Amino acid sequence: MMDWQRLTDLLLEASGDQVAAQGHPTWVRVMDAPEGDDEEHFSVALSMEPDALLGWVATPDCRAVGVIATGRLRALDEVPPGVVDPADGPIRMACLMTRTGGIAWRMVLSDGVTIDDPPFEGRMLDCLRRCFGIPTPRPPASPSRLQTVAWLAAVLEQAQGARRPLSWSEVSRLHPVARVLGDELGAHGSELLTGLIRMAGSAWSWEDFRLQAKSEGCLEDIIDAELAGWMDDGMFARWVLADLPSPDEMMAAVRPQLSPSAARRLAHAVHAAISPEPAAAGWG
Repeated sequence: MMDWQRLTDLLLEASGDQVAAQGHPTWVRVMDAPEGDDEEHFSVALSMEPDALLGWVATPDCRAVGVIATGRLRALDEVPPGVVDPADGPIRMACLMTRTGGIAWRMVLSDGVTIDDPPFEGRMLDCLRRCFGIPTPRPPASPSRLQTVAWLAAVLEQAQGARRPLSWSEVSRLHPVARVLGDELGAHGSELLTGLIRMAGSAWSWEDFRLQAKSEGCLEDIIDAELAGWMDDGMFARWVLADLPSPDEMMAAVRPQLSPSAARRLAHAVHAAISPEPAAAGWG
């Protein structure tokens, strides 16, 4: 029986220094031994291409995929201050994921302490899972978050070209829902918007956005259409949201460009759209 933990340790020992020197991960494929080779039980292929496994579908002879990487510790929101010091120095890690979803993990801290308990989610693990078509954890936030960021980006673009602060009526008509409905909203569209935002959050799913990106390339500045098709909804959501500013960052930029009333109503609408959101924890 294959000792995946032992292989993970050996990979980190053999390639950890090289990975640290090159400044980006090395990706791993563990394959069946070449046909006719009676002495070897498996072979290991390493790739230093930054995106070597992104979009790759494992062949039948692939037994595991993995990564050797470096990084720094990052404290999650629920961790008390001072427990994790990001300035403590770099860490090294290696991870293998088998065809059945088993994870072997080794992380070495700057002081030599080792950790073998694997994380459960994150973009790195998403990539390894999708090589085998294994589902990733659920999206970290409601799809309303994507709509909200798109709305705030449209408001900021409009405000930067305006000669006066924008009104709530002008702001409300820049929401993706209002743009879709257009003139059907009528004169009272801005008063109906908060309810429409809630409805849109339920009506559109991450799957809808992913399929649009796959077929129409609607998010081509963030993700390739073929890559969107390779991902599942959880990975797609994490990938897209990681490349976008947060609603709080966008609100801070937009607020000075609006009338006080519009800024207050926009903040309320944004809060209603993205709260409550499911908690997420893991490794990026």
